[in-house]
Parts: sequence; C-alpha cells; structure tokens
Amino acid sequence: MAQWGENIGIFATDALALADIQAKMWDSNGDGTGTPRNGMRYYDSTTNQEKTWENGAWTALGSEGEIACLGIAQVGQPLANDLITIGADVYEFAGVGGNINVAISGVNAEGTLDNLLAAAVANGTENLFWEKLSATQLRLSYADGPQGNLIPGSANIACTEATTNYVLEPATPTNINELGGVVAAGQRSANMSVTVQANMVAGGVILRLRFPFAVVRFTPHVMTAAGALRSGFADTFTLNSGDILITFAAGGAADLVATDVVHIEAKSA
Repeated sequence: MAQWGENIGIFATDALALADIQAKMWDSNGDGTGTPRNGMRYYDSTTNQEKTWENGAWTALGSEGEIACLGIAQVGQPLANDLITIGADVYEFAGVGGNINVAISGVNAEGTLDNLLAAAVANGTENLFWEKLSATQLRLSYADGPQGNLIPGSANIACTEATTNYVLEPATPTNINELGGVVAAGQRSANMSVTVQANMVAGGVILRLRFPFAVVRFTPHVMTAAGALRSGFADTFTLNSGDILITFAAGGAADLVATDVVHIEAKSA
C-alpha cells in the first residue's frame, strides 16, 4: 500500500477528492474500495474552504450551509383531480391525463401519501430528494438531481397545492427558494469582548465595532462584571456597513451599565 498523505490537494467536489484517494489506494481499505482516512483534508475549490474527513464525513472549516426543504402533509384523503405542483411537475390525484398521476388508495390516507412519494421518485424531474418522514408527512430537499445527493443551497422551484386535506409546510410558500437554503462557503469569524465604560451609557451613545471582514450575522451576550448573564435591556445591537453598532439606552437599572461586559461572536457571509 502506498504511503498516504494527510493533505491530498485541491478538488472541486467531495466525490473527486474520494476518487483521487481511491486511485492512489490511500483509502481506509488500502485497495481503492474504501473511504478516506480520518484526518485527511483537501481544499474545496467550489466552496473555497478546507474540509477534513472526520468520523465518516467531510467536515468543512467554514459554513456547511443549509439545505432548503419543503414539507407536504396530509390529514385525510384528497379528491379526484386535486393537484400539487412542484416546479414543472404537476401531481394529479386519480388523474388520467398528461400530469403525473397519483392513485388514491382504497385502504387509507397514508397509502395515498405513499403513492405520491412513489410517483415523485419514479417521474419527478425537479432537483429534489423526496422522502417520507411519517404516516402524514413527506419532505422534499434540494439535491443535485431528481432523487440525487443532498446539497446545501436552494433553487427557483415554484410550489402550489390545490387539494383537499393536503398542505405545504410551512404554510403555502410559493417557491422553494423562500425556505432558507444556503450554499456552503468559506466563512470568517471572530470573537471579541468590550467592557462598558461610564461615558458610554448615556441614552443614544453609539459604540461601533469593526472587524477584519464585513459582518453579516452575529451573536451578542452581555454579562455582569461578576459573570452573570444579562437580558431584558433596551440597548440595541445592529449591523451597519459591515460593522456592529451598540446603541446604549438611558443607563437605567435594567439597561447596560458601566462594568458590564459585552461578548460578541461575529461571522462573515
């Protein structure tokens, strides 16, 4: 077996990284049939982040993103010719025309839900992975093809329903791109702490916090000098031109006061 390297190089996808590992027989089996070894890493040139193989999966040092997903739930049987439209795919219950036809089960409502899932797996054309969560619910997740591999992000896939006893979850979204999918990407982060001074706490005073990158999300925590977590104050934290602004309230007993310590975790896009 060839001596395996920890840093295997630069690749555009996890699949290409694995293929290179197996071709060199650096995989866990040492014969081209196994997985990467724990501790192997590569640079993902698509998402601009380093990834390390840990406990059976590639783990990104940056943000791994979020997979947009849509729910379809039933509380009973649909009616004949009811429609659910997912992108270019129109599912018609008890249909006989050119749509994707879904049989209404003569046994129970769960059977009809199973028929909808089977029809989508067999005939769906949108880049979504369909799966059953329970007797009453399906989940549709963004993928690299119909019933393909799940990928972080989203797509412009319109969705509507005109059915009895079926709903989209969350309630009546009009497009899957509304559901928060985020692509994986390199992400910068920083942590800071600042002690509130007496001259800061007059109402309307603004403290600007600037980081080496444009902040797009942050989490603030405020503690007393004794280390107790505080909440319920009127002081505000906002984004402004990539910075974080702390706008102090009047400095009353419930507001931030001198000697309080503000801790912030900030992240880039």
